[in-house]
Amino acid sequence: MQNAPIKRPTQRDIARSCGVSQMAVSLALRGSKKISSQVRERILKQAKKLNWYPDPALSALMNYRYRRANTCHPSTISWVTNWPTRDGWRDNHPVYVAYFNGAASRAASLGYKLEEFWLGESGMTPARLSHILYTRSITGILLPPQPRAHSHLHLDWDKFAAVSFGYTLTKPYLHLATNHHFRSSVLALRKLRSLGYRRVGILLNQRYDTRVGYSWLAGCLMEQRRYSPAEIVPVASLKQLSRDGLDVFLKQHRPDALLTNFWDVADWLLELGIDVPTDLGLAYLSVTDRTPTFSGINENSHAIGEAALNLLATMIQRNEFGIPPIPRHIMIEGYWVDGKTVRRVNDPVPFLKGTGDGFQ
Repeated sequence: MQNAPIKRPTQRDIARSCGVSQMAVSLALRGSKKISSQVRERILKQAKKLNWYPDPALSALMNYRYRRANTCHPSTISWVTNWPTRDGWRDNHPVYVAYFNGAASRAASLGYKLEEFWLGESGMTPARLSHILYTRSITGILLPPQPRAHSHLHLDWDKFAAVSFGYTLTKPYLHLATNHHFRSSVLALRKLRSLGYRRVGILLNQRYDTRVGYSWLAGCLMEQRRYSPAEIVPVASLKQLSRDGLDVFLKQHRPDALLTNFWDVADWLLELGIDVPTDLGLAYLSVTDRTPTFSGINENSHAIGEAALNLLATMIQRNEFGIPPIPRHIMIEGYWVDGKTVRRVNDPVPFLKGTGDGFQ
């Protein structure tokens, strides 16, 4: 005789054993602050005691019904900027614009709309913005990169679910989405090696590298460990670079290619009479649709925006508000763009994908 199947505990069972309503149980299990912390804790303890766990199929159905219910009147997600001017994050920052476009398109598909708020507005303060968002029932915040590294931002975080882009916001430490800059620099160097370049000079803008947590520098230094001593060109991490400084670097180290994030390098090479790519290969660590002729890494910024919005939407649905105890990083892979500033030279090294190989 087969044993009778064990009945799965339900929210109704939890409510009955706790002497509360089923709605109270539902709110507690979703982490809602609409009930007291004491009642919520008691319900959670009882749910654990009864071995209750959520039904994934039912959760998916509820999320679907929520999106359908909000399609005609989409909820708002805020895009909060903190630059000196309203459009400062847009000006000369195509990567940030791609973040916004990716997030906006994904928001629309989930029944949300993305609305920009500027902290530099006349009379605006973090406290006032927090009040505006809360009174409009806007619980989700996306934060593009800040104008300076190591920035602090003081909103009423307990009322909101928030995701930032990159590493420039250090207080509070939130969930974030970004490019995998470490792997991007490794990918760039391996692509250049596969084209036959042996002595790749690396010129890093220290200001930009600081904004990505020195991940570009770390990836370059790690990848150079695979080279023979004769192939290693010392990495130059610089606060600033001039045309004359570039000329000195080239004469001192004689690289056959450059990998950089100093955008003026292409113009300076032209002024120095160096033909790219005939005389010297040139690749950038971050290329965009605005730089179609340059070779280098496209950071997949549109996909980063989509990923940030996906994470934020999930947090809103789960009532995951406040500063997270364990911040999560979503790191999106970039991809190589051939461009016109590199060429195949003699004796190429077989390309190593660097996916799943531990970067050995």
